[in-house]
Amino acid sequence: MELALIISYSVIFLFLIRKSGLFDRSVLSTSFLTFFGVVKIAVALLYYYIVSTSTTHHDSRIFIRDANIIYSSLQESIWYYLHLTFGPNDYLPEPDHLCAYIDPMGFWYDQGNYTMVRINSIFRLFSFGYSSLHYIFFSMLSFVGAYNLYRFFERQTKVPSPYIALPILFFPGTLFWTSGGHKEAIVFLCIGLIFNMTARITGGNRRWSTLTCLGFAMLVLAQVRFYTLAIFLPGLIAYLLVYTRRWKPFVTFAAFYGTFIICALLFDINSDGFRIAEEITIRQQTFQKSDGNTSFDLPAVSDSWTRIFGLIPHAVMNPYCRPLISDCNHGLCLLGSIESMLLLLILFILIIRVKLTSILSNPNALLCISFGILIQLLIGLIVNNAGAIVRYRSVAVPLIIVGLLIAIHDSWPEQKNDRSSRATSN
Repeated sequence: MELALIISYSVIFLFLIRKSGLFDRSVLSTSFLTFFGVVKIAVALLYYYIVSTSTTHHDSRIFIRDANIIYSSLQESIWYYLHLTFGPNDYLPEPDHLCAYIDPMGFWYDQGNYTMVRINSIFRLFSFGYSSLHYIFFSMLSFVGAYNLYRFFERQTKVPSPYIALPILFFPGTLFWTSGGHKEAIVFLCIGLIFNMTARITGGNRRWSTLTCLGFAMLVLAQVRFYTLAIFLPGLIAYLLVYTRRWKPFVTFAAFYGTFIICALLFDINSDGFRIAEEITIRQQTFQKSDGNTSFDLPAVSDSWTRIFGLIPHAVMNPYCRPLISDCNHGLCLLGSIESMLLLLILFILIIRVKLTSILSNPNALLCISFGILIQLLIGLIVNNAGAIVRYRSVAVPLIIVGLLIAIHDSWPEQKNDRSSRATSN
């Protein structure tokens, strides 16, 4: 039965890829889209096999387990299922009629993780209890994200198509980690939609469908991984102002990100409750308390901005260099170490070829590089597990690579008129 469902859903997804109007086949051919879809399904099944046969990747298993608990509430009442799937969470007192379902779940009090449970509970309606199908569903969502991200760069830049496709679609870590049951699949979907809808807006397409899709992607990203959206927003606003107001790219980006950092510092100084430095500390402590088999020593943030700035060297190095060969005690980690060396080689080649002025004068390059680097810095601050670093960086790495390629191959603003005309198309 499971195999029959895997084949059936795979055929349905490939049919939608070939026939759906969501994909512009003048940008990527039908045969290429179909090939990429087959690759994503195959990698999703590999991901599922690794998760189901290993002692790591606990989160993805808990997401599905808790989703099964929510699904079981249908036996008592459809309203219970709807409340648990779409209603609020993380509040007290817990509703008495839902305690039998809330108590066994692991993520009721965690907004980001519980959002993944919600998504899995929707998938459970169609998976018939087979976990492998959840991974295929997530992989197809990230397929849409990858396509939209590719579409953004095809619209907004003159970078040759193969140079876009390789890091966005086929960079090993990105291809693997966005094809399974962790948050990266949803983050990649949201980032792709946000980029592409932003390109439509800058091209003059401000239809309700575009604005609704942009707003929905931001809402989902805020629910799944709020800090990603918080880091992205200043750059996104700066990007829109550069296009619409013709402001200077570097000055605009520096002003908005500088203001963001200053406001964060002032907020913490004057706050008696929630503090950003404390939130970073809590997230770091969560990793430090986890006994992973690829963990390494990372100095504590200790709820101090002085400590945060002092840890910048660690935050810069760890996301690009980890896992080291010495960190590894199994094959998957070794592959991550090889990917790190490949990443460093690619970045070295690109950095020696790019001109700094080309980055500072191009808003497309600034948007990708600033967002990618800041995400990497945050990963370096809080994550002391090499395996988790490989997964978390899977969204940031392709953006940094493509940002450098944009600065090398694309000029600004000479080609802006051509971009604007192409951005109004699908």
